[in-house]
Amino acid sequence: MVLEQSPLAVGITDGYFALKTRLNRLNLAPMKPHRLLMLTGLLGLGATFVPLLPVQLEARAQNAEAAAASPAGPEQELLTKLDKVSGQVLAPDGKPIAGARLSWIAYEPSMRGSVMASVESGADGRFNFDEFRSLVQRTLTLSGDTVENAPPRLFIEAKDWGFSFAIIEAKPLEIRLAPPADLEVTYLDEAKQPAADLGVRFRFVQFRDNLETSFLPPSDLPRFQVRTDAKGVYRLSGLPQGALVHLELDDERFAQPNFQASVISIKAARQTVAPPISLIAGSTIQGRVTYGASGLPVAGVALTAQGAGQSGGWAVTDADGRYELKSVLPGKYNLALDLQDKFNNQWTARAKESLVTEGGDHLKDIDFQLERGVLITGKITAQGSPDPVEGATVAIYGPAHPRSTGWVQTAKTTANGVYSLRVPEGVQTIYMYQTPTGFGPSKQLPDSLLDIKPSKAFSNQTYEVSVGGNGPAEINWQLPRIPLPKAVQVQVVDENGLPVANAQVSSAIADGSLPSHLFQSWMTDAKGRVIFEGPREPLTLRASLDDSATVKGTKVQSGDSVTLRLEADTLTAISCRVTDAKGEVIPGAVVNLTTWPGEFGFGGQDITLNEQGRHSFKGLWPDIKYSVSATAPGYNQVSIDRMQLEPGEVRILKPIVLKKATSFLAGQAVNQNGEPMRGAKIFGQGGGNAARTVTADREGRFRFEGLVEGSTLMLSGLEGQERMQQDVKAGTSDVKLVFKADA
Repeated sequence: MVLEQSPLAVGITDGYFALKTRLNRLNLAPMKPHRLLMLTGLLGLGATFVPLLPVQLEARAQNAEAAAASPAGPEQELLTKLDKVSGQVLAPDGKPIAGARLSWIAYEPSMRGSVMASVESGADGRFNFDEFRSLVQRTLTLSGDTVENAPPRLFIEAKDWGFSFAIIEAKPLEIRLAPPADLEVTYLDEAKQPAADLGVRFRFVQFRDNLETSFLPPSDLPRFQVRTDAKGVYRLSGLPQGALVHLELDDERFAQPNFQASVISIKAARQTVAPPISLIAGSTIQGRVTYGASGLPVAGVALTAQGAGQSGGWAVTDADGRYELKSVLPGKYNLALDLQDKFNNQWTARAKESLVTEGGDHLKDIDFQLERGVLITGKITAQGSPDPVEGATVAIYGPAHPRSTGWVQTAKTTANGVYSLRVPEGVQTIYMYQTPTGFGPSKQLPDSLLDIKPSKAFSNQTYEVSVGGNGPAEINWQLPRIPLPKAVQVQVVDENGLPVANAQVSSAIADGSLPSHLFQSWMTDAKGRVIFEGPREPLTLRASLDDSATVKGTKVQSGDSVTLRLEADTLTAISCRVTDAKGEVIPGAVVNLTTWPGEFGFGGQDITLNEQGRHSFKGLWPDIKYSVSATAPGYNQVSIDRMQLEPGEVRILKPIVLKKATSFLAGQAVNQNGEPMRGAKIFGQGGGNAARTVTADREGRFRFEGLVEGSTLMLSGLEGQERMQQDVKAGTSDVKLVFKADA
């Protein structure tokens, strides 16, 4: 099971469909599933693209022979070709750090990390894993296919330094440690009282300048086994300054906080005191999974609850087929089974759609019965020839994985171009999810004896088909060949035309529809060169080293050779200060920088201000526009419109003044027949208020808190084919929102 975004998640993710489609059409190094998860959660994608936590199921090879014949992935190949694992641990100024402890961490398929071996750095900061060959074999045995999504890492600790991590590579590693920071977070229960003796899991850490890597620590490291004290305070020391950390609860009494609340920005200072995190009671979902015909229990099957914009967690059935999802946030979820790995396309099951949970309730007897269903199979060939296409991905929504959330079932074609997916009888939405290098998307109707029609509700090249009966359903595609991309050659030089080594070259889609931090970046070699496989779409390249950078981006296409010239003092900065109406610092105030490479804006992580209420966004490109927003608990949100900065400019903004937000808005969501819309997601924004989403309860009732008095909130929602949009004044207690079906 891997994490991936699908194009048909919910209406509000139409923009994300465009984003993911563009990513798939590029021929850059593909984004790893764990990288995509981090990016969608941490970058947030601003107000334009709402991040989900969807899951893509990928069918495995249909027999052991095919599985054995499938090539090893890049991480497996790298590990098997290693001739040494060594490097040096350094301070930011390049001085060696002696006595640093480096632990080799490998991950099980459950993503549980284990320490395989540890070494210490010498007086010169250098280290070496002598028994690396046995470590590689043990890692591959423990991780299996997981090594592709979570390759092994080194965890580095040193006295008086923040811990760090590094992905194991074939070349010697240069690991620079950041100064240490202490984190303090207060957890409050539903009565706003300290949540004492609360189990908190340190989930991952991530560095701002290297978003492609993340670290999930093993649970057996004592430093991460921390509980809150009598005042509900969680403390963790030795964190790296300037990093992002994600905390999760290990307590069944409470629901997991949403992703945004639980990701904390560590200041570039000795201590970070994060805003308090308010908890609510968690719900549970219980049930049993059985074989439909016999009623016998099905053990070891994973289930996942997924809502529009949030995950409800996952569980695995016990020996009696029983499962329990715990600590579930209030919301509406689809609950579905992950059957493909365990049953190899022999069984399927219908999902439980639109389950509604409220704080502290318990849903029982949510049972599943496995069924044989229908086997959808087919062959994908090159257009105009019988040549099979290997590595094409077909995706299906249907009763097993409804299109109201982003969990999509997929299968890749084998060497003979064949794919197969088992689904329950009924209407399916099927499409070509991804094509391999050398092939483009088909614009022709798939070849099938079934009544297959273009989908009217969703994107191009998406089709609907009804399947039933005992025999397999065959759907074939022909994919057009497209020219293979050619390598792009880049030379980076300084103002005198001399090569620049160790400069960073970053890429973004040339039309500005995606920012550079979603793409691969490269480091120039000793001669200032970078060569990478050509993209399928034009890219914009920028380069930087320290304060020197390119003044504007350079457009490249497959096969191009370009020179990027760095100029001194080119990167820009934006400095801001946030206060209340009296000019005083607001505790817990945060700012956020949105990048506008084109029509769309992409929001970053909330940054906690320093003791003077200030923050500076540094290292910004002069040819990209930026906007800044600020908010604080109990205050409104203020946004500063897009700014274009001159090369080398440091823009000091006027103080951003926040207003108290003590008003509310409440009411009921109903359909056009007057029936409550239980579990409906209602999105509110505008009027100087921070954008937010609330969930209607079983009676369809909802409530927004913390609004600016007298402001107008723009409310909208989408539930299936029913939509709602309405402007309402803060202070209203009886508004009725009517969801109506699309005309």
